[in-house]
Order: sequence, then C-alpha cells, then structure tokens
Amino acid sequence: MIRAVVACTWFAAACATEPTCATAPGPEMRPGWNCLSCHREGGDATMKQWSAGGTIYEAADSHVCDGTPGVEVVFLDPRGREIERVTTNAAGNFHTATPLPQGFRVAVERDGKRSLMPFPPPAGSCNACHSASPIGGAKGLIRAP
Repeated sequence: MIRAVVACTWFAAACATEPTCATAPGPEMRPGWNCLSCHREGGDATMKQWSAGGTIYEAADSHVCDGTPGVEVVFLDPRGREIERVTTNAAGNFHTATPLPQGFRVAVERDGKRSLMPFPPPAGSCNACHSASPIGGAKGLIRAP
C-alpha cells in the first residue's frame, strides 16, 4: 500500500511539471518542444515527417506556452534565395516538409522587420537548440523581430 501511494505521488509530481500547453496531437501541440524528435523517419509521428519545425516567441524569457502567432519564417537556400515561407499558428509553431539543402538559412519576419539567423542551422530541429536552456550557440528562444 505504501509503495502504491509513493508511486502515485511521484507520478502526479512528474506530470505537474509538464506545460499545460502540451496538448493532444495537432498543429498547435507542444510549443517549445523539439518537433523533429517525433516528426522524422523512425519517430512517433513518422507519417508527418518534417524537414524543419519550431516555435517563435516575443521574448527570451517567454513561457513555453506563450508562442507568437502570425510571424513569418523564411527558409532560404545557401545563396539567399527563398525556398519557402510559412506563418506561425496560434501556438507560435511552424513547420515545413519541404526538403532543405545543406547550408540552408532561416529568417524570421514581422511588420517589415527581419531577423536572419547568423549562420546555417545544423539541422531543422529549431527548438532542440533554441530552448529555455539553449545549446550550440543559440541565443535562447527564437524571438520575433
């Protein structure tokens, strides 16, 4: 009986740390999470494989659930020519299944302002580096200009 109570208490505490925005599957699910951990060959969402995906925020200290809708994400080839342009949804999420060449670039645009990533991303898993604990030289969450 004691083991059951301890197990239930631990499980409830673990679940309480998940963001409330981590909802059912759909385009607005799990803002801030590494999209390509599932949306790739061999992932849990292998039927919807993407080449890039992530979440855009207003500020570096935004809450993971407070993504910014209506921001344009522009994918460019290594020479700077536009490959595709997508717009963030109500959760601030974006994704593309368009094949992206080695050395592709990414820009974020809003209200006539543009922010270009200073170097080619190592992969399309934008939130893998642009997280609350950024890695690989990322400057925190991806922010709208």
